[in-house]
Amino acid sequence: GHEEEIYLAADAAYDVGARTIIAWSYRGGEPCDYKSDHCDRVWEITGDAMRRLRDRYQNEKRLEMRRMMGLE
Repeated sequence: GHEEEIYLAADAAYDVGARTIIAWSYRGGEPCDYKSDHCDRVWEITGDAMRRLRDRYQNEKRLEMRRMMGLE
C-alpha cells in the first residue's frame, strides 16, 4: 500500500544531490520470500520514477548547456 512512496523517495534522493540511485528488488521482489504484495505496481512505479529522474537530469544539463552558449 506504500508503492507511491517510491516517487517521493526517488525525488528526495535527487533533491539532496544523489545522482546514482539504485533500486532493488527486481520486479518488486516477485521471486523472493520478501516480495511486495503488489509486485507489478512496484516494478512499474520504480521504472517510472527512474525515467522521471533521468529526464529531469537531462533537462537540467540541456538548460545548463544552453545557458553556457548564451541561448537562455
